[in-house]
Amino acid sequence: IIVAFDVITLASGISLPSDYLVSDVVQGGTFIAVAVLVGCRITPPGATPWLWAVSLVVSGVALNFQYTFDPAGAGIGILIMLLAVSGPLTLFWVPFLAQAAVVLGVSSYTLLTYQPDYAVPWIITLLTVTGASAALLFARRRSALDVARVTVELAHIATRDSLTGLLNRHGLAEAGEVLRGLAH
Repeated sequence: IIVAFDVITLASGISLPSDYLVSDVVQGGTFIAVAVLVGCRITPPGATPWLWAVSLVVSGVALNFQYTFDPAGAGIGILIMLLAVSGPLTLFWVPFLAQAAVVLGVSSYTLLTYQPDYAVPWIITLLTVTGASAALLFARRRSALDVARVTVELAHIATRDSLTGLLNRHGLAEAGEVLRGLAH
């Protein structure tokens, strides 16, 4: 999306500074690399939230860099969208909080340095969006845990007799396959 935006902008005749384009290529490349690593299951599952957090930090720093030479650009708007999706994307609290702290710290410094008159309202907006992202993270984790709990309950109901708690025909068939495998 980032690179496509640049291509459309350039195709419409609007020139972009080369630093801006390099920054966007770094952002887009980071997200694509993480998506490939996660999608191909190359990294261990525990690393996935941290990879997303790092890619969000890279993008946040790049957007702040862009803001330093183009305060009227879309950098803060994109940063707001980035922070909004960061919680549900990382799905774990520690990577989310670490990423949010870095991005908010860098953003606060950038805003206070380059636009001190507008810094406080923007920082409040960034904090509010981060809070909303945390709420989305909480809701997504809770729904994932609910799905896991219901899945375990359904598996139990499907394989056990409700009155005795003993394995039913389906449960015995599953257990029989495991026992037959062990016997071989």
